[in-house]
Amino acid sequence: MKKFIFFASMVVMVTLFNSCSVGYVAQEPVYHTYNRPQRPSNDYIWIEGGWNWNSGTNSYTQVNGNWERHDNGRKHKQGHWKKNKHGSRWVNGSHR
Repeated sequence: MKKFIFFASMVVMVTLFNSCSVGYVAQEPVYHTYNRPQRPSNDYIWIEGGWNWNSGTNSYTQVNGNWERHDNGRKHKQGHWKKNKHGSRWVNGSHR
């Protein structure tokens, strides 16, 4: 009985760990171009789109860019793909 409980708890732990893991892909998805909407005013800067991980489908979905009001003194760092031994994963951009 102890072996069964141990095995069952290991299965649950592995399942939970996999559902929370960061999405790695062997090949980066293709970015589909789209028409950029008109700039609302000179107070806005364009933030390029990126990717969101969908743990239900274990795949990335494209996120289109958007205009954001320029924040004086802050800079936006673009998102990028990061490669390692597991594959590639998307690192979101940030404001600094």
